[in-house]
Parts: sequence; C-alpha cells; structure tokens
Amino acid sequence: MGWEKDLIDVPECPSQSVLVHAYLISNDENKALQLAQLEGSLGWQLKDNPQPLFVAYCFARATKQISENLPSSLKRLWRETLEKTCEKGWEESDFQVFPLEDVQKIYNDLFLHSRNLASKKEKNSVSSTITMR
Repeated sequence: MGWEKDLIDVPECPSQSVLVHAYLISNDENKALQLAQLEGSLGWQLKDNPQPLFVAYCFARATKQISENLPSSLKRLWRETLEKTCEKGWEESDFQVFPLEDVQKIYNDLFLHSRNLASKKEKNSVSSTITMR
C-alpha cells in the first residue's frame, strides 16, 4: 500500500451551489445572476441548481433583515435553500460541505453590513440635501 490511490492531486470543479455562494458572499451578484441564468427553469429540486439560492438571497436581502427576522414563509424558504445547498450531493450521507450555522452567520453579517451601508447612504443623502439648502 502507498499513496497511489490518493486522489488529493486530482482537480475537481466546484458545484454550481458552491460557486453561487462564493459570488454572493463576495458581493458579486452579477456573476451569481449569470450563473443562475445558465440553468433551465425546471430543476429547482436539484442540489446543484443555483437559481433557488439566488432567488431566496434576493428576497432575503431586499428585506434588509437578518434571517431570524424574515417573514415566516421567506425564513422557511431561506433555511431550506441553505440546507439544500450546504449538503454534499450524496443521498446516503448527512455530510455537509460546510456547516449550515457558519453559512447562516456569514449571510447574516452580509445582510447587516448591507443594511448599515444603506442607512449610511440615506444619512449622507439627507445631510447633503440639508447643506444644499
């Protein structure tokens, strides 16, 4: 025995779900949209389809709330989508690619950050309007 059967050096392409997570977390929503547009309108039950995550993300981000404060139906959609995209693609395994709680925390931080940026822009807009008068 040796290392001859070790596949550590074999390149592997990340799944569409992992890519869309990477794009969304890095605030590259245009690339996430392009990736989601490549898929057909059917197949939302497939774990590798990026469309459900992108759509749920857009709805959740539009509320400017963290996941715990989302409306119940959107909270359920968001949670189910994250669960599906964080699982490894094997039906017989409960192994997760990355822990769901960690992913949830990352998105909550992202949503909070975007909400804070939006409120700063609002304040700057109001203060520039006041100084213009």
